[in-house]
Amino acid sequence: MYGNGKPVIVVGAGPAGLLTSLFIRNREVLILEEHREVGKPKHCAGFTGLDTARRLIKTAGWSVVENSYKVLVFYTPKGRYRLAFKTPMVYRINRPLLEEKLLDRVLRIGHRVVFKTKAKPGSRAGYVKALGGELEGSYVIACDGARSIFRAKYCGTYEKHLVGVQHVYRASGLDDDTIHLIFNSATPDFFQWLAPIDYDLVLVGFATHRYSIHPDKIVEYIARTTRVELTTRIESFGGLIPRTKPMDKPVIHNRVVFIGDSVPITKPYTGGGLMPISILAPVLGSSINSGNLEPYLALYRGLLKRVKAEYIATITAEKVGYWIPPYVVYHIYRLSLLSIQDYDKHYKLLLKALAISPYVLPKILS
Repeated sequence: MYGNGKPVIVVGAGPAGLLTSLFIRNREVLILEEHREVGKPKHCAGFTGLDTARRLIKTAGWSVVENSYKVLVFYTPKGRYRLAFKTPMVYRINRPLLEEKLLDRVLRIGHRVVFKTKAKPGSRAGYVKALGGELEGSYVIACDGARSIFRAKYCGTYEKHLVGVQHVYRASGLDDDTIHLIFNSATPDFFQWLAPIDYDLVLVGFATHRYSIHPDKIVEYIARTTRVELTTRIESFGGLIPRTKPMDKPVIHNRVVFIGDSVPITKPYTGGGLMPISILAPVLGSSINSGNLEPYLALYRGLLKRVKAEYIATITAEKVGYWIPPYVVYHIYRLSLLSIQDYDKHYKLLLKALAISPYVLPKILS
């Protein structure tokens, strides 16, 4: 046992906290979770690409994949564009089930999880206020989400967010392998989506900084655009999508470590966080084991270069038209340059977009 008898304190039992804890094997781990159970409240759509799905399947099993999609349909001011693949490009992960599976594995290796416990930064780095006192950890891993109070404490800034809304409906007229992505002025700084979950269930969602149109009107527009008949609303949920430049260094005083939405290191354009978590968490866990955070920092720096480029492209798209990237992607697809791995590798899409810019720019401006 390393760490002078002090546990590694993990703040948050979401995918970032649980997956990291799973790879910490020679230290005691104490996970503090503010909610009553994992997976709730729901907030994530759970869309990932092939490589991320493979990593999560390897850790948690095939059952966490709820659906997959071979067809993407973009609805833009320029028109409707359909992209079809022989094998799935997008996978939907059942986030609550993923967290349940991860929790089970974390408990089986002997780590401790305490629910209904709000953890706050302590008086010094490496300390946490929780359970009626101040706890010292060999490390504190901050996985406290898009409104991270640990990031606010150590970086002095709160993040900018999009507010996401999602509904599950019973529906008819579904193509169960098709995901619809809609770009219009109702959510000018993000997009709307409709994706089948099961043969008669569909997920409808959207996000923006500020809603100028009632969300129910947006749902009606999505149904009308996709020609899917929505009937009974089964459930509604939502959450925050980080829209902030990531931290340059996710380690404070070699004692507090950030991962997940607290950084935030996500795919800026689509808001997806599972991809970077699935890459970073195993290395963070092994770095904690050894007491040397440099392998985690080296991997983080590599991802950060790509994410910063994607972030700049996303902010530019907010200003000039959020529909432009999918329009460019469609032309990359038409030129047979699009790979199914590109869903999780937006930096590669950026390079391909630059390569075809002389061809596609006149079409955008026409």
